Parts: sequence; C-alpha cells; structure tokens
Amino acid sequence: FCFYTNDHEIYFWDLEQYPPRKVYGFPSLDDLERLKYIRKNKKPLAWELINTDIAGRDYQLRAIRAVMEAMEKQRRKFLLVMATGTGKTRVCVGLVSALMRAGWAVRVLFLVDRIALRDQALDAFKEYLPDEPRWPRQGETAISRDGRIYVSTYPSMLNMIRDEKEKLGPHFFDLIVVDESHRSIYNTYQEILQYFNTIVLGLTATPTDVIDHNTFALF
Repeated sequence: FCFYTNDHEIYFWDLEQYPPRKVYGFPSLDDLERLKYIRKNKKPLAWELINTDIAGRDYQLRAIRAVMEAMEKQRRKFLLVMATGTGKTRVCVGLVSALMRAGWAVRVLFLVDRIALRDQALDAFKEYLPDEPRWPRQGETAISRDGRIYVSTYPSMLNMIRDEKEKLGPHFFDLIVVDESHRSIYNTYQEILQYFNTIVLGLTATPTDVIDHNTFALF
C-alpha cells in the first residue's frame, strides 16, 4: 500500500488493485491488516455461488452477478435501478452474502434515510445472515468495532464521522450500500461517500438526473 501527501491532501494507492485516489486520513493498523487479509484471501467472484434462498429470481441473480463481474474488473461504484417491490434489499443481502463468503468484504455499511427502513434492513440481515454480527443491537448507542454488518441513517453516520470521540476511520468499511439513493445522499450527506474509501452501491427505483441531484453522476 502506498500513500503520498503534500501535507494538505493524502492519496492512497492500492498497488495492483486500484489507481491512486484522494482519502481523508490514514488507515489504522487494524484497517491495514484487514485490507491485506482481503487481498491475500479473496477468491474469484466468477466462481462464487449466489444463495438463491436469499435472492433467487432470475433478474435478482443477474443483478448480483453483474455487480460481482464489474468488481473483478476493478470498478468501485455501482447503481442498481429496480422497481419497487422487486426485492432490492434481498438483492443487497444476497450480494453481501456472496462477497463475505468469497472474502471480498469484512465490514459492510447499509445507509438509509429513515429509522423504519433501518429496522427493516436489520430484520432482513438477521433473517438471511443470522450468524453475522450486526450493529446496532437493541439498546446499543456507541458504535461497535467488532461488527460485520452496520445499518445506519445518514444523520447518525455523519455524526460519527464528525465526532472525534466516536470517529470511524475512512478505511473502516469494505462496501457501502446506499438505499433509496435518489433521495438523500446529496449535498450535506454526500460527505459520507466522500469520506469513506470504499466500494459503493446505490439502490433506487427512481433515479434522478437533475443538476444537483444526479443519481447517475454520483454512482
């Protein structure tokens, strides 16, 4: 891993993986060890089976496979446009399941814009990936460092980025999923995606293409 800086901006170059990109801080030792572990142990995604008990419809399988194929080509941003009721959350859980089994992701963040959607997502991950540690657990307020699946609203995650006490490093997650990505991840909340150095997947049924809310340009 290579870092270079002029004392104002920091760039991170994951050699043989991705081109250099601007980051907002250095990784912790734990982050570097996790990134090294992923690089050493990840398996080809073309060989990884998709759990059809989670997402078994033909279009769901094709969506997951399309993202995994593009990840192997070193793409880092994705947008899945799926109509309401077609199982976007299940597609997301199916993708996360495959990526974790193949060793491509250790920590995943699922971003939502309402508490009700957060609870629905937590229930879905609990149902289909019951053995993966989730955050938040009931009654838990402080961020857990030993989770695998994190579900948060935009304001909560933005506060964790800005709060020096709770602050998460920019290399903490291996994948961020942005639910209803046409709605809230612009302006102030776009800071979340700018801060974290990771692969990003947007989910939406109704993408927008207006100047300051262009879902396609964002992903």
